[in-house]
Amino acid sequence: MNVRRLAVFGLVLGVFAGSARADEADSVWQSYHEAGWRALCEGKYAEADNWLRTAFQQAQAFDAKDMRKATSYGSLAWLLVLQGRSGDAEPLAKWALNVREMYEGKDSPDLAFELNTLAVIYRRQARYAEAEPLYKRAIAIREKTLGPEHADLAMLLNNLGFVYLSQGKLVEAEPLFARALAIREKALGSEHPQNTVILDNMAALECARSNFRAAEALCKRSLAIQEKNVGKDHSGLAWTLTTLAQTELEQGRLGPCETHLKRAEAILEKSLGAEHPQLACIFDLLALDYEHRNRGGDVDALFRRALAIRMKTPPVEHPETAKILEHYAAWLSKTGREDEGKEKREQAKAIREHLAARNAGPQQVAASPPSRDGSVESTRGSIDR
Repeated sequence: MNVRRLAVFGLVLGVFAGSARADEADSVWQSYHEAGWRALCEGKYAEADNWLRTAFQQAQAFDAKDMRKATSYGSLAWLLVLQGRSGDAEPLAKWALNVREMYEGKDSPDLAFELNTLAVIYRRQARYAEAEPLYKRAIAIREKTLGPEHADLAMLLNNLGFVYLSQGKLVEAEPLFARALAIREKALGSEHPQNTVILDNMAALECARSNFRAAEALCKRSLAIQEKNVGKDHSGLAWTLTTLAQTELEQGRLGPCETHLKRAEAILEKSLGAEHPQLACIFDLLALDYEHRNRGGDVDALFRRALAIRMKTPPVEHPETAKILEHYAAWLSKTGREDEGKEKREQAKAIREHLAARNAGPQQVAASPPSRDGSVESTRGSIDR
């Protein structure tokens, strides 16, 4: 596997011993980084964490101008994003972006990876006003350097589309998803697993429109492609299963809904741990499912578990937190606990007001689980989970 933007290093002009040591250091770093990135592509995040952290430690000996160091920072940042640790990823992503801008220039083709990573971090933290210009800048760089039909451009279009969808801007989101899918299908074919992240976000768009049958069809198409190509336990399946479960919940098909949510929970806990933010969404939906079944004790436990995860995931002031609080408040009021319900509604309102002030406008949450963000670097391997 090729390593992204491996910097030229080593001294010549007769310094053979120093050159040999540099070659050896490069070989060691490269082997660790390639192993980590390969594991990340395969969804083996614990293994990826071990290798990429080792490469990161090796890179500390490199000069700041050595782009291998920026590559290590950027790769580890992206892994942390996938692990749901955006707060930890942010300083690493910023460092990599700043160094590349300083030494490669603000229009360097290599900046798209770092711009996307930081934009994904902001999007996941509901900092939409900060994410949008980063995506637009990365798109401009990619279009200029690779052309308007390159497969790597598709993920940037997809990710910008979800920024709009997260704000309820469905008209702006739809053409971006459509263009992204058309590019990917033209470049890779209609059954390639990298298409599924876009299919899932198109399903989320249809959920936001309450067009649940269309959303269900998109989810099933995505699920079939993934199960055929990456197996039945890949972490990316959890996002598809969660959206599929939501379409079933909205259509009153509670049995399949629970089955798909339980499967998504098992996949995520195995691959990304029991505190991943996506699990909060799963538990929220499962609580709503159990509410329809009059399984009261389970409902309370699931809402509390969902909130506990969200409260541990910075920032606390997030649309998903507000949505779970609103769902829990409705359940508390329904079961005669109006004072507790009122408290939860006030907490949700405060979060909504905070988000509206930060993003200069009322914040809507699309009737969908969190998105699947994609990376944009084909030479590292496109990451669509």
